[in-house]
Amino acid sequence: MIPAFISSIFFLMFFISFVQNKGLILHLTKKMYKKDLSTDKESFLKASDAYWALVLLFNTLIQSGLVFYDNNELWAFYSSLGWYIYMGLALGLQLIYEKLFFISKMDRV
Repeated sequence: MIPAFISSIFFLMFFISFVQNKGLILHLTKKMYKKDLSTDKESFLKASDAYWALVLLFNTLIQSGLVFYDNNELWAFYSSLGWYIYMGLALGLQLIYEKLFFISKMDRV
C-alpha cells in the first residue's frame, strides 16, 4: 500500500491547491523556470491542478486496486514501471490539449 499512500498524498496536495485556487503547478514552474511566462501560459498552468488531481486520484485507485487484486507480478510491474507510463501519457495529453485547444483558443480572444 506504500505506493498508493504516496500517490494519495500527491493527490491531496493537488486537490487542496485546486480547491484553494493556489496554483501549485504554476508556483513550481515559476521556481524552476526563471524566464517570464505569458499570461496565457500562467492561466493554463494554474488551471491544470484539477487535471493532475484527477490523474493522481485514478493512479491511487489503480494502485489500491492492484493491492487487493492479488497478482504480485502485475502490482510489481505497475508500481515500478507502469505508473511512469501512465503519468507520461497524462503529461502527453496535457501538452496536446495545451497546443491544440488552450493556446489556440487564447489566440482567438
